[in-house]
Order: sequence, then structure tokens, then C-alpha cells
Amino acid sequence: MVTYGKFLYLLIISITFSASMNAMSACRNYQVSGHVKYFDSEMGKLLPIKGAKVKISGKIEPWWWGPWGTVTTSSSGYFSINTGKSCVARKLRVQVKLDSSTLQLRTTQNTAQFFTVFETPSATSSSDFRSLRLYFGVDSWHGGLSIPGKSTTTNSINNLNSNNNEVHAALWAYTRSAIDYIGAFEQKVFVYYPYDFDYDCEDNTDNCEPNGAVFYSSKHKIRVSHKFDNTKMKAFRGTVLHELGHVYYFEHVTTQSNICGTDIDRHAQGICPSISFNEGFAQYFSDNLVNILYGNDLYYGPDLILPKNRYRLYNDGNISDLSDLERGDFGVKSTLKLITLDNLYGYTFSTYDGSSYFYAEPFHSKFLSCPTIAKVSFRDILGALDPIANSSFDHQWDERDSSNGLFNFIDRLKAIRSSFNTNDVNFYLQFHDVSLSSEPHDYCSTNIKAIYKLSK
Repeated sequence: MVTYGKFLYLLIISITFSASMNAMSACRNYQVSGHVKYFDSEMGKLLPIKGAKVKISGKIEPWWWGPWGTVTTSSSGYFSINTGKSCVARKLRVQVKLDSSTLQLRTTQNTAQFFTVFETPSATSSSDFRSLRLYFGVDSWHGGLSIPGKSTTTNSINNLNSNNNEVHAALWAYTRSAIDYIGAFEQKVFVYYPYDFDYDCEDNTDNCEPNGAVFYSSKHKIRVSHKFDNTKMKAFRGTVLHELGHVYYFEHVTTQSNICGTDIDRHAQGICPSISFNEGFAQYFSDNLVNILYGNDLYYGPDLILPKNRYRLYNDGNISDLSDLERGDFGVKSTLKLITLDNLYGYTFSTYDGSSYFYAEPFHSKFLSCPTIAKVSFRDILGALDPIANSSFDHQWDERDSSNGLFNFIDRLKAIRSSFNTNDVNFYLQFHDVSLSSEPHDYCSTNIKAIYKLSK
């Protein structure tokens, strides 16, 4: 029988023990924070890994790792976690997983991998792990730790400077930035690297893979060849976004496999217009995003924004008349760039140096006035795949109709932009008609005397 006195005694002992345990658990406050970045070898600078998961764990030897929490990196790649633990010395580990609600990077094993980016080599009594610098693709400081007023500890067991890790980081950065700009896709996107396509190849050569590098196989999945490494980053950026363009396209259209037959070259001139439009759309999508996201830091030349000149349309694209524009991705991409081109009157299309110049060439002159011409935007191009309310296009773009190509798509654009009409379309297309020599500035007033007076 427990008397009141014994009960009170046991209660005091229990409270004292609980207080002691709380004091022990609050003995040391671990502060773990820092930045996760990768070195963009093309830009030559560190860029943040944003929106990735960072998991911090602790371990008292010889027991197993115990998770302390998982946080998400900010737009600057920053992460932070504070947690109270007992005074026992322990090891610390930081892991990064390239995973979010919109995107996940997977390895060949079809899993999203946690990269161990920092781990103390042995148990430590230190609890201040602020200012971790976790950099992919950097010769020094990968997995490094910088603590103000204390010695610097370097991760001795993990190397983030390997080719695979740098490519994983770049894949994440390229794809995540594009998804953020476009807006969340309808489903989560999965990117696989490194992926081995060789089992599909007959001759086991570099040329047996689509583009020699990247292959988009099914909805929401992009597979990147193991042959892609950090020496090919410039081509890498645009090609990955081209494949993301296919992901976006297939989310917004009605389609089925092999609508134009099997074993076709999707980039060849003369295949069915719906396939040509699919490929041309993906390249237009990629070029625009590379220019929007990286144009201030990288120079890719005029290819990202300018349509082709007539010489190149005829000689490189095998385009003899306007109907040929939709019979290959070459003409589709160039036409989409033409109708979204800023300052059309500042370019000429019948270049006299066609053998060395590929694109509409800047034309430097002053005009008193040029007629107003309607144009469409990158966002209009994206939106025209979806059902268009209050129009005859109240359905998705239907790729099952093999005749659904560039010109049918332009009809949908006219339904989106009421100011963009048939006259505007014909005005633009004349500059891709290889039988003509007209230039946009032919339609402008060139009263030099009036310009002179205005300048006075």
C-alpha cells in the first residue's frame, strides 16, 4: 500500500529525474547551417542549389545514425537547423537529396540518392557547425567546414568534385530553374542520370543514342546518357531543356505513340507535320528558356532568339516554298521565332553573305515611321496547346491528326490574340518565302529630311 508520504517522495524523485534528463538533453545546442552550391564550369562561377532537401543526422558510436531533421534549401542554397542534444560526443552528417514536389533527380538504380556532403571523421564535442560550404564540382572546399575562430575541418571521405556529382547538380539547377519559370508542371518531373542506352544500340557507338546524349522516353521522365560528363556542359544545358520541352508538350496535347510510323528520323525534313511541330516546338522552348534564364551570363550567339534568313532556309532547311516550313523542325522553330521576334523592322532576311551568316541580320537605319504589326509571345506559344475558350479550338492540340502542323497551330494563336490576324501572319511569312526579296524596312517611311528636322 502506497501512503501519501511515499507517494510524495516518489513524485519528487520522478520530477528530479525528469529535470535531470531535460538538463542533459539541453546540454548542447547543435547549430548546423550553410550553403549548397555547384560550380557552373561554363559560367565560371558558383550557383545555388535551391529547393533541394538537406538531412542532418547524428551518431553516438557504435550506434546507428539518427535523423535530426530535414530542411529545404532557399533560393540562395541556404539551409539551417538547430537542435538540442545531450553532452555525449557524436559524429555529424549532412546529406543532400535533389528532390522536391516538382522535380526529382534519380540514379541508374531508379532511386533518388542522398549525397553525403559532409561528415565529421570522428565523434566531436563541437556543436557549432555554422557556415558549412557544400559545393559540387569544386576542387577545394567540397564538403568543407569553416567555423569562425576555430580550425577548418575538411571532409576526407566524400568527393563532390566527381563528374557524376557535378552533372547531377547541373541537371537539377537547369531543370528546376526552367520549371520555376514556366510554373509547376501537371506532374512531377523525373530526371535519370547516368543512364546507359547501349542495350538499345546495335553498333554500340556514340551515334546510337538520340542526340548522342539525351533521350526522352515517356511522360515526365528524362533520361540522360552516362556518356555526358562535365566537359559537355554547354550542349548539355540546351539539350536537357529541349527534352523538358517535350515533357511540357505531352502534358498539354492529345497524342499516341508512332502516329507517323516507326523508325523515323524525327528531325528529318518531309516527315508528317505533327512530328515536325513537336520537335520544332521543343527546340523553340529550349532556346527561349536558355536566353531568358542565362542570356545575361552566357553568349550563345543569335541562334537563341533569331529566325533563319532566306539563304539558310533554302540551303540548310530544304525549304523551297512556304508549305515546306511545317515539314521539318528547322522551319517550325524558325517560324515561331519570327512571329515572336521583337523589333522585326530592325532585321533583314535576304542576306548578301548567306554563306557565312545563318540568321536574320540586324539592319541599322532610322525610319520616321513603320506600320504597327501584332506579335505573339513565348507565353502565347505555350498557351495555344491548351483549350481556347470561346473559340472553335475548345480542345487540346491533337497530335493524333498527322496534318496538325505549324499552320494549324498558327490558327490557334490567332484565336488567343484577337489582334493577331491573317494579315499579320501573311506579313511575317513573306520573310520566310525564299522566292521573295522583300524586307520589313521596305514598309517604313524613310524621310531623312523629316528625321533631321525632328532631331533639331
